Amino acid sequence: MPSTLRLEIVPHPETKGFAVRPLVDGAEPAIIAVAVGADPDDLLWPPEAPALAATDVPRAVVVAICDCGVRGCGDVSVEIARRGATVEWRAADGTVLTFDAAAYDAEVARAAADRRWESPDRTAARLVRAALPVEHLTRWRLAFEWASVHLRPATFTIAFTLEGDSFQLFLHVPWPEGAPVDDVVARALALLATAPRDWPDVEYSAMRTGRVAPPRLAGPGWRPYSTRTQRP
Repeated sequence: MPSTLRLEIVPHPETKGFAVRPLVDGAEPAIIAVAVGADPDDLLWPPEAPALAATDVPRAVVVAICDCGVRGCGDVSVEIARRGATVEWRAADGTVLTFDAAAYDAEVARAAADRRWESPDRTAARLVRAALPVEHLTRWRLAFEWASVHLRPATFTIAFTLEGDSFQLFLHVPWPEGAPVDDVVARALALLATAPRDWPDVEYSAMRTGRVAPPRLAGPGWRPYSTRTQRP
């Protein structure tokens, strides 16, 4: 008899974020109970092809992480595969969870479409991510990483990796208290459509030990990353 899957999205206090909590037949499976569910963006994005979607080609998906919130620390992976009318989750310890494929597809689609859990900053991050000027950013070798309000007070920060030069960049967009989500999204997208050199408030952090020179595309509003300007 196939099991039933329910995907709940719950707050994750350690990261000030959210986690996907898979329930199998109404309870957390033992393979996941020792960790914390992965972030919704890691499992349910993009909605049209989320990571939890089952395909005929088996693939490993990280469904839980260490309760410290750091990906790569205590990750729990399952191999997800569609096998005819069923979907299987196969864990490293040999545990196999089987779901009815139609019911599984419906639950993943429901969870991916349900945004009632979102905080305003997560809504802003999703809208910015969905409307990123990808071709423009690729021209500058910039790859989106995340967007959050947790790095600096009253600020929406968008993080990128600068490919080739091994930098992480933090573009800061003011978000005054009470300002609507749509306003900060519009400001962020307007900035992203311009040349990075013209971005007015960017911090950069070298990913190579000993690197001190700024990125080659840095502009006058760029400066080295400093923890003094961030949240405690």
